[in-house]
Amino acid sequence: MTSPIDKLPPAVRRIAKTVAALAVDQILDDPKSGLNKADHKTLRGRNRKLKREIKSEHSSETA
Repeated sequence: MTSPIDKLPPAVRRIAKTVAALAVDQILDDPKSGLNKADHKTLRGRNRKLKREIKSEHSSETA
């Protein structure tokens, strides 16, 4: 099953993923976000994976 973001053109998809990663960074950096340790760890891991995905998409598009 494809997500709505996968239906976007590649450049728009990369921008949307970058904005999402930056938003998650802001949430993780906010001490008042109300995240418990497990949620914080999960979000940090998923965000790391998303950033790797963005880098690989960008490098494959520029190559």
